[in-house]
Amino acid sequence: MRGLVILSVLTVWALNCASVPTRDTSGRHWSCDEKEKEPGARLAMLSINNKHFHGYKFQLSNITFSTVEKGQSDCKLHLELDLQETTCHIINPKSFEECDIRQDYETQVNAHCNVTLSITEGIAEVSKHSCNTEPASAEKMVRMCPDCPILLPLHSPEGLESVKAGLRQFNMDHNYTSYFKLMEVGRITSGYMMMTGMNYYAELAIVETDCNAKSRIDTQACKPLCPDEARHGLCKSTLLGNGQANQAHYQASQDALVAHLQATKVHPLVPITHPLVPMGSSPSPTVTAL
Repeated sequence: MRGLVILSVLTVWALNCASVPTRDTSGRHWSCDEKEKEPGARLAMLSINNKHFHGYKFQLSNITFSTVEKGQSDCKLHLELDLQETTCHIINPKSFEECDIRQDYETQVNAHCNVTLSITEGIAEVSKHSCNTEPASAEKMVRMCPDCPILLPLHSPEGLESVKAGLRQFNMDHNYTSYFKLMEVGRITSGYMMMTGMNYYAELAIVETDCNAKSRIDTQACKPLCPDEARHGLCKSTLLGNGQANQAHYQASQDALVAHLQATKVHPLVPITHPLVPMGSSPSPTVTAL
């Protein structure tokens, strides 16, 4: 059996499922002018990040086009935006503006969005948006960084073994009273190392359930707690291809994990889209039998 290393950074938060409005509530008076494109883009980013519930948050990269369509008593501001994926999963309570952009060697995911803001009596609201996401091509990654891990589909059988193993290991090791189950697979990558063979790296979002972690349970019957009560976490796991786990590294990671959890406060969470799925679409299949 291949070895498992939990590389993690795992943080646990409470989920606040309150919907965030797309209307600007700052009290700012909006005009029907293209000079509103920058504040309009920020309002659009709030809407995009708050209305998608899979994958990772995005930051604005560039405003590629803007135009104003004026009516008798109102107007519409049309924007085209380029976005970059961050390393913050949607369960992370950070504002998207505080998140780090994913680096080139991690296979960046970019998005292009068409957004319409309606401005009436000086108040702006995002009335609609549509986005398409696309990861950097495999050809580009090979040219730029031939030794970097490559991004795999979220239903990769080998990658899902890393997900399953990571979830099992977390539930064996944590000190919480509840069992945690898979919320979604965030990313799966693979890379070859001479000493270990083909390794599979996974990021998985997990959610607290109504089952007791220390009891003999049918995990399929465990149900996530209500979103405003459940704790959520993000795990990173590595499944080695040579059948040997680096126990020293594993133990050090676990010690750091426990210390991090003890220092972590429970934060309210503002719930974007799956990196390999157009925004607004359903995510690829995830693991259901763990």
